[in-house]
Amino acid sequence: MLFITSWTYVLRREVNRRTKSLGESEERYRTLFENSNDALFLLMDTIIDCNQQACELLRVQRVTLLNTTLSSFAPLLQQDGSDSATLFETRIKASVSGEPQVFPWVHVRSDGEPVYTEISLRVVPGLTGPICMAAVRDVSARIKAEQAARRQQDLVRAITGTCPVGIVMLSAQGVLTFANAHAERILRLEHPHLYDRTYNDPQWRITAVDGGEFREDDLPFYRVMRTGKPVYDIIYAIHQYEGVRTVLSVSAAPLLNDAGQLDGVVSTFEDITAKVEEEEKQSARWKRLERQQEALLRIARNPTLTEESIRDTFDLIVTSASEVLNVS
Repeated sequence: MLFITSWTYVLRREVNRRTKSLGESEERYRTLFENSNDALFLLMDTIIDCNQQACELLRVQRVTLLNTTLSSFAPLLQQDGSDSATLFETRIKASVSGEPQVFPWVHVRSDGEPVYTEISLRVVPGLTGPICMAAVRDVSARIKAEQAARRQQDLVRAITGTCPVGIVMLSAQGVLTFANAHAERILRLEHPHLYDRTYNDPQWRITAVDGGEFREDDLPFYRVMRTGKPVYDIIYAIHQYEGVRTVLSVSAAPLLNDAGQLDGVVSTFEDITAKVEEEEKQSARWKRLERQQEALLRIARNPTLTEESIRDTFDLIVTSASEVLNVS
């Protein structure tokens, strides 16, 4: 009898100890559950519990969430085109089978506002039945920033793709990192051959327009990196493909990083070869006319000049002037 009494006392004390320990453990769990920075949901077929962050995420009361499904707070289709209800059920089954799931998910708040989240889904051990915990992190700010960046990139790509001038970007080391289609056409190089070039690569064979020396410290990239200020309408020539000359008019401006430090150069340029060649031809015509006029003046001073010679001389002057002025 004494043995039974003692055993009962020990057993009751152990039950009380374990009950207290279980209560303390449950209290710790509840504290962690409620104070998590993420929205937490306990799921069976429906939501059986959630923390306050879950209510704030979806902007509904706890009573509204309980006994519903997470997919009921989602659009009909997710961003990849998958049916929300079917996709979430598939994720639950995979988690129950022992495969933790992490995946992007779009919720819809009660006011219709979309919420971009990342869900971590796993089975909670030690509970009766297959219960999953979904930790839902709001990543809307990051997703919206990425979407804005993509829109900005698309806008820049559209502008540079349709711009009638060449546009290139160079790193702080002077290496080409971007060129629009018009730049590739002017430089007669295509990706990726263009992007292993530097601003002063010997293959450009840079000269002054007249073929003379063009100093490196006069190149737009060098001047911008040295002063940190834009430069405009710098004219020089490059020679490629059997010495064919391309005359460029180049403007450039500094690129700054997030810290406001000089991080590279963006440059725009036009092929003005045809314009320069026409100006050179025009200049040559004027010089030729000047030489002819000097010769004609010498002839005109000849005292033995006849009337016929004067007429021929006048005709020659008119012809030369018409040639210079491109008139008939």
